[in-house]
Amino acid sequence: MRFLSIYTPADGASAGAPTAARLEEMGALVEEGFKSGALVTTGGLLPLSEGAVVERTGDQYVLVDVPIAEAQEASTGYAILNADSKEAVIEMVKDFLRVAGPGKSEIFTIMGGPPETGD
Repeated sequence: MRFLSIYTPADGASAGAPTAARLEEMGALVEEGFKSGALVTTGGLLPLSEGAVVERTGDQYVLVDVPIAEAQEASTGYAILNADSKEAVIEMVKDFLRVAGPGKSEIFTIMGGPPETGD
């Protein structure tokens, strides 16, 4: 099964540059995930103020104004993960949060998409 995990740091948790040790530990975790096939891809997300919200009602498409507070909220990263179960992906996310620090990761099960590789 594939899962999408979206990470948002706790308020103030992203202040300042990460330490060299934390960067090394995160690099090792990401490398291990790619080698095992558990991590499909990962990347950073800019604030919603750099993107857009488009809503459809009937035949009308509207560009939705996002409140400034929401636009500045920092969803800083995402990962697409392969796991055999929701419980397994939760353990992966706990490992990530242990290295990333305070914050939350929302986990979504991905339906459809390209065929999974591996066993």
